[in-house]
Amino acid sequence: MESQVYYTDARARYKRNLYDKLETIVKRSEILNCIEKNDLVAIKIHAGEPGNTTFLNPTFVRKIVEMVKEREAKPFITDTTTLYVHKRHNAIDHSISALKNGFSYSTVDAPFLVADGLIGDDYFTVKIDGEILKEVYIGSSIFNADVLIVLSHFKGHELTGFGGAIKNVGMGCASKRGKFHQHSGVFPEIIKEKCTGCKLCVNRCSFNAISLINKIATIDEKKCKGCGDCLVVCKSSAIKIRWVAKAKEFQKKMTEYAYGVLKTKKAKVGYVNFLINITPDCDCCDWSDVSIVPDLGILASKDMVAIDKASVDLVNKAPINPLGKLKEKIESKDKFYDLNKVNWRVQLEHGQKIGLGNINYKLITID
Repeated sequence: MESQVYYTDARARYKRNLYDKLETIVKRSEILNCIEKNDLVAIKIHAGEPGNTTFLNPTFVRKIVEMVKEREAKPFITDTTTLYVHKRHNAIDHSISALKNGFSYSTVDAPFLVADGLIGDDYFTVKIDGEILKEVYIGSSIFNADVLIVLSHFKGHELTGFGGAIKNVGMGCASKRGKFHQHSGVFPEIIKEKCTGCKLCVNRCSFNAISLINKIATIDEKKCKGCGDCLVVCKSSAIKIRWVAKAKEFQKKMTEYAYGVLKTKKAKVGYVNFLINITPDCDCCDWSDVSIVPDLGILASKDMVAIDKASVDLVNKAPINPLGKLKEKIESKDKFYDLNKVNWRVQLEHGQKIGLGNINYKLITID
């Protein structure tokens, strides 16, 4: 049986802007119909690392907040602390970063709460019967919410191929312990012939796991947590993940975390993917490269696997931006693999296997 995914393109016109189109597909998809009066509604976003300019536009978030309030519920915007030490590592820094990026009450009309507390240790343990994991650690504010609405900026990601709804829930709702739990076992590798000894990765590493030996970066696997932060700062492409069984395991763990989050919500969940500013890198980066394809539009669904699969398919059918990162692969039919050499299908296939959602979908296009 196919899951329904609703889609509207990014075109706008007189008396029909993108906020209007967003409202239409959210209503048609009925993802807010599960909300009851006085429900505490967590609206999961990625607030964006300061310096990034292509994270989800806060004014789109405000539209969802307004629609939630029409149902007499109580929405709040939420995200969790980061594993790496930068500007969202604790609740204070994260809240300041979110405000600077536009997620203020005056803009989104709802408070911003860091779901896993001041230092990332405020969480609940959820028992699951996964292929790999038997328990997951979910930020308390998300755990305690009655409803979860997931708003995802769809883009590339160096560890999972792409970042969509599954990653926004699986990684984005996990506490710090949960993020360590998922990253455990994934270690990057230095390509010595390409390393220039610039020390960007040394200075970036939050765990002091990288040092220069004979002017070549060297990773101490006993200290490395596999967060992948070093990959995104290396300008000489001298760092890569060793894509062996453990890499597939990472995506499976992330998917099982998403399953654990859904277990707490009793089907009171909805998803919106924004295929706007489809950049090659995660919003955790403190920069934004140009989009790999044109803006494609917005999708809504009750199925996180289906909405991510539909998003990938739309990107793969789109023409490549000749000024972007894939300019040398203008005929690419698998853009996220060509970006990061990652088998992104793992998260979708495993998600379907464990009952997270359905790869098969029906795309319903709405003007």
